[in-house]
Amino acid sequence: MKQLFNYRNWVLSALGAAAFIGIFAEPAGDMDTGRWLLALLLTKAAGVLAAYTVFRLAGRWERQGKIKINHLNIQHHATNPN
Repeated sequence: MKQLFNYRNWVLSALGAAAFIGIFAEPAGDMDTGRWLLALLLTKAAGVLAAYTVFRLAGRWERQGKIKINHLNIQHHATNPN
């Protein structure tokens, strides 16, 4: 419940949504090629920038102990051929 009211989680969620939309958005097809390509590149750049911001903020806030991130607990075991 405490995580629900932490504003940092809401900031990360909003930036994550903006990143998703920016990365997967496609401009309308009724533009000329140059404007369409510019719109495409700008939305992709904005999405990548938002995703990078999520990555940096999440790492910073986790190091400061302000949020807790549940990492995938994947353990790499050497396979024994015997």
